[in-house]
Amino acid sequence: MPASAGTPFTTQFEKKLEPDTLGERPRQTALDFFAESSGSVLWMEAKWTEPGISACGCEEPDVGHCSERILGRDAYWTAAERIFGLNRPEEGTPCPIHAGYQAVRNSAAAIALGGGREAAFGLIYDADNPYFRPTGRWPGWPVVLRETVADYGDGGVNFVSVSWQELIRDLPVGPEVLKWAAEKHGLRSDV
Repeated sequence: MPASAGTPFTTQFEKKLEPDTLGERPRQTALDFFAESSGSVLWMEAKWTEPGISACGCEEPDVGHCSERILGRDAYWTAAERIFGLNRPEEGTPCPIHAGYQAVRNSAAAIALGGGREAAFGLIYDADNPYFRPTGRWPGWPVVLRETVADYGDGGVNFVSVSWQELIRDLPVGPEVLKWAAEKHGLRSDV
């Protein structure tokens, strides 16, 4: 999503949403990286060693015992339906957003912060992390999210992903930074 000529992006790391943006109290969504211009918004979730996308913390989500706070957050359920084709759970049925809770929250943020502008949420991940790379029959979170948004999304929010390994290869940095990234974090620019 390039900014058009004369429309620069402003950027921010660790952007914490206001409580009223998604109806979140006491804890609000925080975006690892946020960029916006007059025509578009983008935010990125950065993952390194995490075991996947964060799930919700509801008690017994397999039998529909969802938190009243989560059930009451209309922005989450609007995003779940529009972007992922998921509806609110019926009593006694598994919670449809449990496993992809963080992606649903990020999509809700995209819709709210987009305000009618082109919107995208993204994922930067470690290509060696088994939660994010293909492992056996598991295609990895980037593929699951990309295909789900493509199959069910209404076009209001896009999903993009890039591995740290791909990103480091394309960054305009000198050999000393590439050496440091390889030695310290295992990020090789020759991937």
